[in-house]
Amino acid sequence: MAVGTLAGAAFAQDSVPSPAPERRGGVQVAQFNTDLLFGGGAVDASRFRFGNPVLAGDYRVDINVNGDHFARETLRFVDPGNTGSAGPCLSVELLQRMGVLTTGIVPDATGCVDPGQISPDASYRFNDAALTLDLGIPQVALSQQPRGYVDPALWDPGVNAATLGYSLSSFRSSSSGRSDTSNFLGLNAGVNVGAWRFRQYGTLSNASSQGTHWNTISAFVQRDLQSLQSQLTIGDTFTTGDLFDSMGFRGVRIATDDRMLPQSLRGYAPIIRGVANSQARVEVRQNNNLIYQTTVAAGDFAITDLYSTGYGGDLEVTITESDGSKRSFRVPYASVAQLLRPGYNRVSATVGQLRDMSLSRKPYVGEVTWQRGLTNTITGYTGAQATDDAYQAVMGGVAFNTPVGAVALDSTYARARIRLGQVGASDTQDGTSTRLTYTNNITSTGTNFTLAAYRYSTKGFLSLSDSARLNDLADRSGPDVLPDSASSASDILERQKQRLQLNLNQTIGTSSAVFFSGSTQNFWNRSGSVRQFTAGFNHIAGAASIGLFAARLQRSGGQWDNQIGVSVSVSLGPRTETRSPVSVALRTNKIDGGDWHTQGSVGGTAGERGEFGYSANAGHGGGTSDFGVAGSYSGSAGNVGVGYSRSSGGSSSVSANASGALVAFPGGVSLAPSLGETVGVVEAKGAAGARLTQGTNVSIGRNGYAVVPYLSPYQSNEIALDPSGTSLDFELKSSSKRVAPTAGAVVKVAFEVERGRAMVVRARMPDGRPLPFGADVYQGDTLLGAVGQGSRMLVRVAEDSGRLSVKPGSGVACAIDYALPPLADNEQPVGLPTVDAVCQPASGKGG
Repeated sequence: MAVGTLAGAAFAQDSVPSPAPERRGGVQVAQFNTDLLFGGGAVDASRFRFGNPVLAGDYRVDINVNGDHFARETLRFVDPGNTGSAGPCLSVELLQRMGVLTTGIVPDATGCVDPGQISPDASYRFNDAALTLDLGIPQVALSQQPRGYVDPALWDPGVNAATLGYSLSSFRSSSSGRSDTSNFLGLNAGVNVGAWRFRQYGTLSNASSQGTHWNTISAFVQRDLQSLQSQLTIGDTFTTGDLFDSMGFRGVRIATDDRMLPQSLRGYAPIIRGVANSQARVEVRQNNNLIYQTTVAAGDFAITDLYSTGYGGDLEVTITESDGSKRSFRVPYASVAQLLRPGYNRVSATVGQLRDMSLSRKPYVGEVTWQRGLTNTITGYTGAQATDDAYQAVMGGVAFNTPVGAVALDSTYARARIRLGQVGASDTQDGTSTRLTYTNNITSTGTNFTLAAYRYSTKGFLSLSDSARLNDLADRSGPDVLPDSASSASDILERQKQRLQLNLNQTIGTSSAVFFSGSTQNFWNRSGSVRQFTAGFNHIAGAASIGLFAARLQRSGGQWDNQIGVSVSVSLGPRTETRSPVSVALRTNKIDGGDWHTQGSVGGTAGERGEFGYSANAGHGGGTSDFGVAGSYSGSAGNVGVGYSRSSGGSSSVSANASGALVAFPGGVSLAPSLGETVGVVEAKGAAGARLTQGTNVSIGRNGYAVVPYLSPYQSNEIALDPSGTSLDFELKSSSKRVAPTAGAVVKVAFEVERGRAMVVRARMPDGRPLPFGADVYQGDTLLGAVGQGSRMLVRVAEDSGRLSVKPGSGVACAIDYALPPLADNEQPVGLPTVDAVCQPASGKGG
């Protein structure tokens, strides 16, 4: 590890006072009294006289600027001051891409910038093991780039590849001498060619009483349009439902993809404006958590790159001036889905045919939507829909961020022509639907309205799907089915009149919470309402948690179903990174006038990485008892699970499921437990068994590949390998890399692996003295390592026999000849061989 200012290398503390310390290349030379170290003069500390040494040369490094990943570059490390340790050579072009203000900066004759021209406070930290260069550059020396920005030039479209994800389940139940079996297979297939992605998702279902059915859910080709920050989709898929109801269509869609924005500009967060009287530190806290900190110059400032934090919570802003004085103010922050930052747009345009399997005639449709952030607190949005069946709808709305929460209000006007009972007759019906939504997070009371929404539709309002269904019914049923007026024809459908929905969470202290959710709706063409309410209380006490709940559901006929219950669970043992503790739970509930049903369960995980899961349960209620057991396994190639249950009444069931995926790419085929939209293929030939550290049970397979699922598109993803527990006969040149894939990409990430045979060498000088601790060990011109304690060295060599050179920083070099027993083809070494040798003077032979 090398640390220092960009103007020089790392420093080592003087161990012996000197009235006139020697300096070389502007760096003070450190002096070590090796008599104070165990072994005395047998310690070679000369290499550390100028700090932790970095050899000059080219390094492929990941560059981080102020903690954020910037790029992976091949950097030249130079030692212009002859200090014995090299530092990074930063060009003007590279600094400009980092956002450094380069006015007045002039490189030297070798093309390297004198770091003092950037800022006297600039610093760097180079980790030669992980090949990462962390640069610290003051904000005053940087142009303003939003946090999380990734240069589009670094977006990786990936390699040509094919993917297949599958989910398979089978369930068989038996009761009263009868049995029923159902099977399900879901397939998600994809092919990537350049920037184009083909995707198809379909399901195959089979049941004893219903036969076999195949259903295509979606099938489309897609690619990104980076200049428009959008995705182009062609085929069978769905609209997002941001403003209008989501609909399936077969056609073409272009829609803004917010993921192409830097992370700090996605979603909504308010701009924070203020005034600093001097160079000041600005801190932003939410719910007493520090979420942002920066340094600003004297004068007006604006913070535009806060990360969106969901539904919000007021922001507390603190300005600390250079004299230590502080000022604070609050900025309201609440968000609904419609809110955007000022100046940002979200646009979509869809043209195609309505895709609804229940319709015999599918109308052609068009839809456009537009959202724009107008100010720091106001977003406007609008949209329109139309079909060739003479249906038109237009909507407009506005969303506000207010001190009392986020509010969105919009209204949709729709006009539809409905074919009637008389041949060729039709009538027109129109109406409006108005919607109000509200969210707020009141941090002072711990109250969170995650969603409160109210919608009212007039009697003449029809949605696009309502209009299509009515006209399809007229086409299929003949002229005598539908009435002769549009208003009575629309009464055939169940049309909503009013709907109210509320979700509320309230914390009590630090370990308790209550929640409530409910909805009520009524209809134009039938009496009565449909209502549903759920409330509960949760409390955590150490390793135990207690929950109370109540639910009430009104059926369409007016009858009420009521349910109450209580649950208690206890975790036995500590939770680790890979294993969850054994959990014991007890739950009892009662529905209306029925008996109480009580059930107990126990479950947990096992295995080195928590790859095995198990559970068992038993219950009693209504005069019958039941029990069940289940087990699962999650591995690099997929997931499997089985279960069995039986009741005292004689009924039983058995189930099995499996899921996984495979990826075919240039170089081979690899299995994976899952994929997600965007995936990475890690290549590390010869590093079989090395585990990925992304929290998955995935490791490098025998073919040298592994699949990393669920990468985040258009942002920097770190992919790291942990070689611990694997063979010492390989070495990763870098254990961590970063990649910024485009949406749907299969990116290939190659880790360089150096193969060889590892051995322990125990060597001494001809007179029996130990070799100098810390002396370099070479084979030819390749540095293999250094002499360790007890005159031992762990080295990895390419050949079964050869010569090693030991070169102290000062003193005479010597040589060690070694010979290892050869391995048969494909034979794996067992343990580490040890070589005892005498290090002869370099001109001689040792054995």
